[in-house]
Amino acid sequence: MRSDNSMQWITPALREQVEQILASIPSGTRDIPLLNTWLLPVCAVSPYMARVASQYPQSIQGLLDTGALQADSGSPDSMQLLEELDHCWQKQLDDSPAALDSKQREARQQGVLRQFRHRHLFRILWNDLTQSAELMQTLKELSLLADACIIAAERWTHDSLIMRYGEPCSSEGRKQRLIVLGMGKLGGYELNVSSDIDLICLYAESGQTSGDARGKGVIDNGDFFRRVAQGLTRLLNSTTADGFAYRVDTRLRPFGESGPLVMNLEGLENYYLTQARDWERYAMIKARSLDYLKTSGNINPWSHLSFTGVILTTTRSIPCVT
Repeated sequence: MRSDNSMQWITPALREQVEQILASIPSGTRDIPLLNTWLLPVCAVSPYMARVASQYPQSIQGLLDTGALQADSGSPDSMQLLEELDHCWQKQLDDSPAALDSKQREARQQGVLRQFRHRHLFRILWNDLTQSAELMQTLKELSLLADACIIAAERWTHDSLIMRYGEPCSSEGRKQRLIVLGMGKLGGYELNVSSDIDLICLYAESGQTSGDARGKGVIDNGDFFRRVAQGLTRLLNSTTADGFAYRVDTRLRPFGESGPLVMNLEGLENYYLTQARDWERYAMIKARSLDYLKTSGNINPWSHLSFTGVILTTTRSIPCVT
């Protein structure tokens, strides 16, 4: 986008809004000339950018101070994004005068996720609109941003639940974590700004939790991971004063809306080999496990399931058209 191509959408009200945004940024902030040049045309073509800059000027100042809006700035990878999210959440805990109950904790986490997404979405779209990034880079960065938010939501929900139910374990005592498959555009690193995120939630095998410190609260793994998936969805999907983080769609799971929210790997394998429709098998071509971001409990679902075989089983039944 050339800065002069947006002149037709610049109104007196928008000019006033941008002037108020610029006035809220301290004069000594790095890269103010860059903001002076581009903020008006960027806001002219994107009401979202104008809204974020007005609502979160401190985030814009932070992006300027770190040089994140410069054309030659590097993009953070998934681990760096996740570390930043964890730091933001820890700061919330440090700033809290008293211990948070479960509802307060969830509300604070929702705020952290939404403000984090707004900040980095502003950065990604800024680089896109000022032609500092290629299209495929933009799509990949949008996908990596979603990855970080999903995994943080899973971690926070898991950590909260184990205080009540203990760690979920296999019959041999191995600790387990929720396995999240990114499907569709997310799985293919093709997420756009308005995309839903399609997820399938899994766990390794049957078992039960270890219970709380008193040995109470023992539940089976299926129930535990269902609660993790529900909590993860609430953290991302619920609408708050900061909006929502992502619309979560779990209908690609086995049996769709009528099926269980989570399923173990054995059940998943059986479904895809015996009952899945052709399009469900083809959808697995883009499936991507997000558990590579976790620091513990890594499980690779592809070591248990041969999705290549599942897909080939389907394609072999399709007649060749000449």
